[in-house]
Amino acid sequence: MRAGIITVPDRQMYLNPLIDVLESQGIEVKIFVDYKKQGHHYNFKRMLFDMLENAKKDEPILLCDDDMITTSDFLIRFNHIHKKAKDNLYTLFARQNHLFKPEIIKQGYITKVQKRGFYGCAAVYINQNDLPKKMFDWFEKEGRFIISKKRQNHLDVIMQDYFVHNNIPWTITIPTLFEHVGFISSLGHSIGQSKLYIGNYENI
Repeated sequence: MRAGIITVPDRQMYLNPLIDVLESQGIEVKIFVDYKKQGHHYNFKRMLFDMLENAKKDEPILLCDDDMITTSDFLIRFNHIHKKAKDNLYTLFARQNHLFKPEIIKQGYITKVQKRGFYGCAAVYINQNDLPKKMFDWFEKEGRFIISKKRQNHLDVIMQDYFVHNNIPWTITIPTLFEHVGFISSLGHSIGQSKLYIGNYENI
């Protein structure tokens, strides 16, 4: 597994612990720093193209924001889920209450097309080399006409709506394997927490 993380200057208090926990598991990490603060679209887009277009066959690519954290055994947990789910898209963070049902928690994941259910702040992509081009082509031809201007500010929302519009399912890990540790994003938005982060309930 390789990982890409987007960040802006002066957020080492979030970034460094995340790098440490990923690299301790043998995950190669590449940091994408938006030095000029050109925005989420700029930084997330260049990470998408760089990491996904250059991914090897069947190589899991973790892409996440800098203010996330995971467990010291994340890779073991992810591989266990991937062995069962056999999917090529995973979101590792979620907040929708209805997803946290006992039967889903017991299984550890759910695979479906979930409206408003793709969180790009921590996600794994496998064999998605052409996803960035397909997504942006769709956005220019269709998406920008059906997604509100406000929601277009978030590139992971565009990605989510691309999946939903084209009926492309993905797997949501429940309990979540990642958690937000920041409270205010680099865009100035308030950030919510996972409803059930495995790091707080490792006996599950």
